[in-house]
Amino acid sequence: MSYITDEEALSALNISVAANTPEVEAARLAAESAIDAYCQRTFNVPTSATTRTFVPVDRYLLEVPDIASTSGIIIVSDGVTVSSGDYQLEHAPGKTGFVDFTGRAVPATLVRLLTGWWTLDDGEATVSITARWGWPAVPPEVKVAAKLLTKDFFQAGDLRFGFADVGEFGRRVAANSMVVQLLAPLRRAESFGIA
Repeated sequence: MSYITDEEALSALNISVAANTPEVEAARLAAESAIDAYCQRTFNVPTSATTRTFVPVDRYLLEVPDIASTSGIIIVSDGVTVSSGDYQLEHAPGKTGFVDFTGRAVPATLVRLLTGWWTLDDGEATVSITARWGWPAVPPEVKVAAKLLTKDFFQAGDLRFGFADVGEFGRRVAANSMVVQLLAPLRRAESFGIA
């Protein structure tokens, strides 16, 4: 799934003729990849659940990639299914609602075990979670950032031969102060230090 459509990208570029569509699509895809790399997460809205495994590093709190929906989650710890009453999903430590202070829908990023503890077994992956990984909806800030970066990449030069002259995607994002301001609240902690 894309953050913006090719039509939205063409509109942001003030292009009404579809002749540049392959170049616009390439710029859009590069912009979306740059956003994901800069934020260290994807803002895709999942259509189905998949299973991932984790190595707990804390007895009670498990950090996970973004979980878009609380429905249909299955957590298995050491081969035993964890009851829904024995854990809580949080989007930040101690914050269980899935709306941030701005009113934006946000994903869960932590699973707190309420009874017992996660097994810390010398780095072994002892927890598996089946969930819809991603965001509940593409944030409006990401859509605007995608339009701005698509325009930036498109205007960087002749795209028929790729992005060799554009430079590293992260630097491209960091060079656009408006995009940085839009994406700053959406970055995962592990993204800091990535330019």
